[in-house]
Amino acid sequence: MGPPSPDRGTQSLPYILAALVVALAPHVFRLPLWILAWVLGFWGYAWGIARRGWLVPGTKTRQVLTLAGLTVGLATYGFSFGLDAGVGLLALMVSLKPLEIRNHRDRMMTLFLSYFLVITNLFYSNALGMTLYMGSSAFITTAVLIRINDPGGDFGHNLRTAGRIMVLALPLTIVLFVFFPRPYGGLWGVPRPTAGKIGFSDRLSPGSVTDLVDDATIAFRVEFQGPPPPQHQLYWRGIVFTHFDGRTWTPGGRSWRYLPPLPDTQPVAYTVTLEPHRQRWLFALDRPFESSRRTRIYSDGALRTWRKVNALFRYEVVSHTRYHTGAFRAEDQPTLDLPAKGNPRARALAQRWAAAAQRPLDIVNRGLAFLRSNQFLYTLQVPPVGPDMVDDFLFKTRRGYCEHYATAYTFLMRAAGVPARIIGGYLGAEENPFGDYVIVRQSDAHVWVEVWLPESGWTWVDPTSVVAPARVSQGVAAALAASDRETLGQAYAYLGPLADTWKQIQFGWDLANTQWNHWVIVYSRSQQRALFKGLGLDAGGWKTPLLGLAVVIAGTGLYTVGLLLLAARRRRPGSNGPPDEARQAYLSFCLRMAAAGLPRAPFLGPRDYARAVIAARPDLEPDIRRITNLYVGIRYANGSRPDHLHALKSRVRRFKPGKAHLS
Repeated sequence: MGPPSPDRGTQSLPYILAALVVALAPHVFRLPLWILAWVLGFWGYAWGIARRGWLVPGTKTRQVLTLAGLTVGLATYGFSFGLDAGVGLLALMVSLKPLEIRNHRDRMMTLFLSYFLVITNLFYSNALGMTLYMGSSAFITTAVLIRINDPGGDFGHNLRTAGRIMVLALPLTIVLFVFFPRPYGGLWGVPRPTAGKIGFSDRLSPGSVTDLVDDATIAFRVEFQGPPPPQHQLYWRGIVFTHFDGRTWTPGGRSWRYLPPLPDTQPVAYTVTLEPHRQRWLFALDRPFESSRRTRIYSDGALRTWRKVNALFRYEVVSHTRYHTGAFRAEDQPTLDLPAKGNPRARALAQRWAAAAQRPLDIVNRGLAFLRSNQFLYTLQVPPVGPDMVDDFLFKTRRGYCEHYATAYTFLMRAAGVPARIIGGYLGAEENPFGDYVIVRQSDAHVWVEVWLPESGWTWVDPTSVVAPARVSQGVAAALAASDRETLGQAYAYLGPLADTWKQIQFGWDLANTQWNHWVIVYSRSQQRALFKGLGLDAGGWKTPLLGLAVVIAGTGLYTVGLLLLAARRRRPGSNGPPDEARQAYLSFCLRMAAAGLPRAPFLGPRDYARAVIAARPDLEPDIRRITNLYVGIRYANGSRPDHLHALKSRVRRFKPGKAHLS
């Protein structure tokens, strides 16, 4: 340990710590608790060094602390170097840096680390709210950067200077953004590897969909070209589950084959903006027939992209609500497979249906009638089942969510000789009243069944709809029992009469985020071409990038010249720049002294006048000397700082000759 550093920059340390806290704040719930306590503890000790004169740790002590922190940090993350580990280790390094601040270089290095902390938030979110927060954090850090280079100035002036710097940089930033769109990825091309999931994995078992019913996170947004289809047609197809091992469903094999629609189909065109989910499957109205490039429609009707969706992904689709998929193919044969053993009662029931039926459609209807007439309940409170889960559900518990009904119904169809498979996706959508689009949430997750019939090919059947018809037309909450609905509405119940207002605020904020996503996050070369075409700037082909480069160079040059001319005008004698403002402030000071009975004679200079009034009013000496020195320094001395003008105007504004002393 050693004595505190006498360096005058110690007074800037609280400002540096404030900038670090603001930069770290978004990571609070991502960092392990011990790292958060470690960081805040050492920052608190650094504050004590600056304000209370606590002892400064010596070099060896800091080295031991650094080594210990990094070692335990690596162990916490399993000695891996992923994104979370990188952020955690950066936080550990930044935690000790304020303890070794001795000079101006140390202060600058610490603030640069603050900028690094700000940037790391991009790896987790590039939403509008986070971007605004990051801008605010960078603004504060820049103000502190100005502060440590001008420790004697006013921090309010530092903030205004930082604001001017960021505002002056904004036009050039916009020009570069518009003319140089990013490749696939998030803002500035940064992907989001830690983005949330879209609800489904490639394994479906009891509870897979039930667990999502409380999740109001947005899965994707949809803009229709024309009026949207009715609610009961909003089945968003995603994953096709074919193989069943007695408890878990997994996708089957598929081929990439374009399926042309028949003439009597009804096309629906729309654009989907999908939230990142780190998988390749996409979601489309059942059934997609045309889609954007970088996507493929497979023979089972699944829509997939060429690479994992690690950032917002925007794609166009044309779907048909009436269609015929054609003949039963050899690749569809697994849709008749069942495990060799298990669920004997369900098998026997299905075989009786098959024996009495004249066509497959009769079996399909018998299955729906069985669910409709045997007091089944659509609920989240599902009793446990044994190894013969289909038998237990159909003949004992008769309580379940959509995955239970889809599993049992598909089993019955296959046991009766009808090809069947499960489709995982979403059902329904919520219209945003402030925007021309609909929202599909994780809580809308749903699974249904697709059967093959000679009359129509692959045809979707929703067994949940016969048990809980309200699920199709009104959503999840309307279809569940009262006890289940109470758990779903707890978040809004606490708001009471403000619940509707809060809902409207959420819709408004989502509209702002949607526009941000469209014009910033997923801004691509195709959108650039559309923008240029609307502005009459589309030169076509290779000429467009050259035109953009020319505009950027010309705009940058003109912008730089404009800034230089503005700065020169402010420095020109007789202009409306700082010297005249200083004179106005000093004249205001003289008027206040005249009102106090001590007017300034025309022949008295600032210092002579100060000596005269101090002789008459010694109680005002500190304030008069500060104001006079500031004014003389601004008007006559070389190299006066810009914040001196602000200090002069502030002191004159607070100067009250009728009072004894100004602090």
